[in-house]
Amino acid sequence: MKQIINSMAIVEIIDLIIQGIGEDASLIFYSSLFVGNAALVTLTAMFVIYKKQGFDFAFTRIERIIVDYLTSACKISINYGSIHELEIFREEMCKGLDDGIKYKLQEVTGSTQWKKRFEELKNLRNEYNIFISDAGRPMVIMFTLLLISVILLPFSGAIHHYLYLEFSLFVAVLLLQVVSLLTLFSFLKKRFRTS
Repeated sequence: MKQIINSMAIVEIIDLIIQGIGEDASLIFYSSLFVGNAALVTLTAMFVIYKKQGFDFAFTRIERIIVDYLTSACKISINYGSIHELEIFREEMCKGLDDGIKYKLQEVTGSTQWKKRFEELKNLRNEYNIFISDAGRPMVIMFTLLLISVILLPFSGAIHHYLYLEFSLFVAVLLLQVVSLLTLFSFLKKRFRTS
């Protein structure tokens, strides 16, 4: 009996909330949702670009260290397309070089310092890939919310005639917004902790 009374009380509360929803509530709700998520997408994108620039700087720094080390150890200037072409010694790297330089080049590319730098480069590449993957999750949810708000905004007047539908959409969209914010918070917390 007590459970039936509690259920009835919940239904009455929901009815009061639904009856309190004004004619422009959907319009205001979905336009605010759009503007808020557009701002979140912009701020998140700016953060991703900022971090990407940091990764680019780190890649360039390690690449410069590798090339400078090779240049100073072998006393040669090298032309390459990708730094990864230099990781392992290959005969085609030595076209037109005398045997002394060829031997030195083979020695340098086999050294532990050389391997350590390329391992550092691979770790940085993995960290970058994880960062991009992690950034994609909150962005996808925020873009989904943007799309939902754009789709529902023109129908806000028609939806208001079906108050239970309107209320259900409010609740569903709010829950998705909470998931979006939690995902974004988790992403940012992880990024600032590792920075």
